[in-house]
Amino acid sequence: MSKRKNRPYKRGEPFRDASLFVIACEGEKTERAYFEQFCGGFRRVKVVVLPTGDDHKSAPNHVLKRADDFVDEFGIVGEDDRVWLVIDMDRWKEATLSSIAKACEQKEKYTLILSNPCFELWPYLHLEKPTQPLSELQNCNDFKAAIRANLGAYNPSNPDFSPIFPMSEYAISQAEKLDTAPADRFPNGTATRVYVLVKRLLELKK
Repeated sequence: MSKRKNRPYKRGEPFRDASLFVIACEGEKTERAYFEQFCGGFRRVKVVVLPTGDDHKSAPNHVLKRADDFVDEFGIVGEDDRVWLVIDMDRWKEATLSSIAKACEQKEKYTLILSNPCFELWPYLHLEKPTQPLSELQNCNDFKAAIRANLGAYNPSNPDFSPIFPMSEYAISQAEKLDTAPADRFPNGTATRVYVLVKRLLELKK
């Protein structure tokens, strides 16, 4: 086992007093684009979205390893510093997700953010009057199509999320309604806990 260096992340000058949020995502492009666009210009929190790497491994254990490797190298030392794992539920067995959830529960400052079925549910919840009701959407492709139909354009490989950011508070309220058992390890039914992370980001931004 490599020795933990436990040295602070070298924040740039504008982020000298910022909290550090490390976000390890399953998705290679969509989640990273969302968080980097959403947090652009934040002064009180420095957000680092970890890339999937050259091997493009997206399984939950690889997401956890990327987070652990970052913490081993740089340390998470600030009072409000946090590590967030953002993972979809549609591709993985319950045993796999349970293993990752247990690992996060045993680590200080780690939080697992699950979406059922997928991250695209989160941008969908920003839509006040979607053309397709939630009850008709079953999978990730359905959510992508619904977002595209409502925004006029949506390219998962290079998404522009800026049009939905003004509706972030509305999306949080919608997600909270769907998350009927927030204390449970997994969302109950169609739900996403991305709102937990975004809510905390907005609190720090203020």
